[in-house]
Amino acid sequence: EAAIATFAGATALDDYVALKREVTYGTQLTPDRAYPWVDGTEGEWLPQFRQGAGVMGGAGRTTMRASRWFLASGRGVVTLKAELESRAGGVLFDLAMGVSVVNAITGGSLQVMHTQVANMVLPSSTIQLRKILNDGTARVETFRGCTALKTTIEQPFNAIPTIEVEFDALAYTTATAAISPSYATTSNLYDAMHATVGYGGALTVPSASALGTGLTAVTNWRSFKLEIDQN
Repeated sequence: EAAIATFAGATALDDYVALKREVTYGTQLTPDRAYPWVDGTEGEWLPQFRQGAGVMGGAGRTTMRASRWFLASGRGVVTLKAELESRAGGVLFDLAMGVSVVNAITGGSLQVMHTQVANMVLPSSTIQLRKILNDGTARVETFRGCTALKTTIEQPFNAIPTIEVEFDALAYTTATAAISPSYATTSNLYDAMHATVGYGGALTVPSASALGTGLTAVTNWRSFKLEIDQN
């Protein structure tokens, strides 16, 4: 396979996953946003073979005919799990939920707002995974036409929150060369201690220039898990 190469001293520490939002669904682009590899990230391609059920009779016993077999389009599934970061979450949120807008708010901070899907479909992306095999070679897998099926945002107790997005992939190749991964710069990780949870009272929803206010802060939340099924 063309995209398998040898890297001196390569280990599992050299795995990466990267993506880029596509302009046209299924048109492969070069990924330009990489994420640190977190256990749970995976990509696989499921080839789908078809065999005609009809029997071509009338000429006596015959062997299986190759023309009665064919390879369908197949199906790819890519799961990308990442720790939520201050400068990397927005790209993945955009693909997972549809529309992502970054606004400046009072005090010089930024807020990432997600206003759901603006039309009938979610955006798609090209995703590349580089997996280092046991012999030190790299297997580069590139999936295109990846759209989110399910998104899980989890805040474990006393730990870093994560986002996991499961994508359905249109096509797959191992013939695309590995990129040089580029990660978000000066990005900070969050922790449970940075979260504030509130309920009860009158909510003032976030605007383009201010965070939401009005709920009563509570301190007895230790963890949460939010699942969004896009089916």
